[in-house]
Amino acid sequence: MKLLLLCFLIAISSSYTYAGEFLGAPVMDGGEVTKKTDSEMEQMYPRNHGKIVAFYKDAFKDDHDVSYRDRGNITYIEELGLKPWHTIIISPIDTHWTKVVIIRDNWIWTLKNLILPFAGVFVVLFVLYLATSISGAIFSRKARTRKIHRTSS
Repeated sequence: MKLLLLCFLIAISSSYTYAGEFLGAPVMDGGEVTKKTDSEMEQMYPRNHGKIVAFYKDAFKDDHDVSYRDRGNITYIEELGLKPWHTIIISPIDTHWTKVVIIRDNWIWTLKNLILPFAGVFVVLFVLYLATSISGAIFSRKARTRKIHRTSS
């Protein structure tokens, strides 16, 4: 009976096993940690890119604050809510190895997305101001020289 119950639990459990978590993000079992600090963890997995992406899509299937971006071979998973992690980057090294990097949420990303567009608007407005000032000066000088030529003739 216990064996039957154990087989049933194994059958209904997820096909992926968790090795734990880092900054609240799930970490897939079977990876080799190559770098770990307080704000970043890098792991190498002897699996292909698709299996690891499927693991994270399964892990975050009920989380609505997670967005996925595919840039060629590299997949970015970004958490847009209040969790301590910000990005999971999944990139294939070759056909059999994949690198997964989990990065802590930081203020640099936030400031970059808020301040750069704000400052960019003023840079564009300043360039337009300079262009209209220069063209206005050129046109007023031409109008003045034409007016002088008309009065002297």
